Amino acid sequence: MLDSLKLAIVDVETTGGSAIYNRIIEIAVIRVEEGKLVRTYESLVNPECAIPPIITQLTGIGDIDVEDAPKFRSIAADVREAMDGCIFVAHNARFDQAFVRNELERLGMPWSAKCLCTVRLSRRLYPQHRRHNLSALIERFGFACENRHRALDDAQAVWSFLQHARATIEEDRFASALQHLLKTQTLPPNLAPSVADRLPSCPGVYVFRDATGMPVYVGKSRNIRQRVLSHFSGDHSSGREMRLCQATTRVETFPTYGEIGALFLESHLVKSLMPIYNRQLRHASRLVVLRKVEQPDGYHAVAIERLDTENELAPGEILALFRSQRQAKAFLAEAAQTARLCPRRLGLESGSGACFAYHLKRCDGACTGKVEPALYNARLSGVFESRRLRTWPYPGPVLIEEKGNDSSGHLFIARDWRLLHAFAYSEDGIKPFLPSSYRFDYDSYRILLRPLMAGGREVKPLSEAQLQQLLQQAGVEADAADLAAN
Repeated sequence: MLDSLKLAIVDVETTGGSAIYNRIIEIAVIRVEEGKLVRTYESLVNPECAIPPIITQLTGIGDIDVEDAPKFRSIAADVREAMDGCIFVAHNARFDQAFVRNELERLGMPWSAKCLCTVRLSRRLYPQHRRHNLSALIERFGFACENRHRALDDAQAVWSFLQHARATIEEDRFASALQHLLKTQTLPPNLAPSVADRLPSCPGVYVFRDATGMPVYVGKSRNIRQRVLSHFSGDHSSGREMRLCQATTRVETFPTYGEIGALFLESHLVKSLMPIYNRQLRHASRLVVLRKVEQPDGYHAVAIERLDTENELAPGEILALFRSQRQAKAFLAEAAQTARLCPRRLGLESGSGACFAYHLKRCDGACTGKVEPALYNARLSGVFESRRLRTWPYPGPVLIEEKGNDSSGHLFIARDWRLLHAFAYSEDGIKPFLPSSYRFDYDSYRILLRPLMAGGREVKPLSEAQLQQLLQQAGVEADAADLAAN
């Protein structure tokens, strides 16, 4: 089978690991047709930025080596010609393909191709081995590679691996492995091939639409291209996924500067577009809360309540938030079993006297007063610790920023777990990114929880004066008293 394919074996050396922010410093393309090497292309590339010392140490390529090298725009046409009509082959192909695609997209030259990753091929053909990186293959099979971590030498090592595998693996097994890996890149017939050309390899949101233009699904990803193509892998794990792919005739993409922006935009679009294949995020105001109730005998019980998100939430009284009563009851049932809590005190049973679980010796007897209230209440509190509505960790509003690789980005203003405002800024100024809102939203709460509680991201507290100044810059009117009230 390999002899019938046109292959472009590619390797790139780069200034770092991010295809969005880092650049190519060397590229090599080995073109193979009918099982024979027909062309070799290689070039150093001026990345138009400094090469980190750790990259120079790894590759031997320093700033002085690329000072007079061509910029990628000067060699883009040659690179595309060398790869034209071929399957893109690389070791850890997502890495190399993302860099090549992004370099071409920066020049307004969209490009896509079927992809074959030789790491995945090695794992499939040689499952008895633990290591499948290129150094391991070179050592295992004795391939020649004079300059490891140089583009042409690494690409030649990949070609050596393909030749070795074709010569030593049974033909049917080798062909089956190739077919399995290549079919993961196919698109359904109702989508134009050009769809893949326009998919960006960056964080953001995508919308699938059907033949009538109606939205059928909204999703988000740290890499839009990879996520969208994974929907059309050909190995659908459910009938729902297959029906979604069959219904999709158009894909819209909305790049963001990071994951927070993608999460907020996904939540907004799902609630406003109401696509039929999004279920979890569609209902903005249908929440179920488990509220603590102090009973006259000193025990804490649990009440299950439906809550409109416009109602004020009292964090001290709420034990947990859920999207549905079914989820809430399932959590309570598991808590009753694992922590020997009383189902009656948890609101799962009605009546008086000993609960049914007590007769089965699954309840310690809080329903009959046979366990100390303080001990029971402490056990109840511990069960809900991970689900408890957290206290807002700042005295007022905060600003969270996601920056692009230039003078642009997104700003998110939040307070009391509410996303108040979201703005996009650039050299042209600042403008709204999402509609303003002062309502509590469970999705916003979950999105904000990780960056605000886990740390690792710069969060800037805002005074009311700073907030008003920022809103004025964006042309948004908001009353400080209203903000304080919410």
